[in-house]
Amino acid sequence: MGYYTLSACSVNLTGIAASTQKKLSRYPQVPGALIGRLAVDVRRKGTGLGAGLLRHALQRCLEQSRELALTVVVVDALNDDAQRFYERYGFVSLIEQSRRLYLPVATLASAVN
Repeated sequence: MGYYTLSACSVNLTGIAASTQKKLSRYPQVPGALIGRLAVDVRRKGTGLGAGLLRHALQRCLEQSRELALTVVVVDALNDDAQRFYERYGFVSLIEQSRRLYLPVATLASAVN
C-alpha cells in the first residue's frame, strides 16, 4: 500500500533560513535524517495513508534524534503536489534547492500530532 525509507544525511547550514540557523549548531553542515521514497499505491491516493506514513517517519526521527544528534529532517519533493504535501506539515525549502525541504527536529512534536 505504501512505504518510505530513512537514511542519514547532512545539510549545508547556508541552505537553511537565517532565523532557523540561529537555533542550530555552528558547524558548516548539520546532521539530518532523509525521508526517502515516501510513496503510496495510486489506488490509495487520497486516503490519508501518505500522511500516516509521514507521521510515522517523523515519529521515528523524533525518537532517534538524541541518539543520532539529528537537527533536521529532509525530504525531496518530486513535483509541485509533493512539495505542497510536505509544506502542509511545516517543511520549508532549502534556500538554493526548492525541491529539497527540511523540518527542524525541534518542531517534530507538533508535526507528528
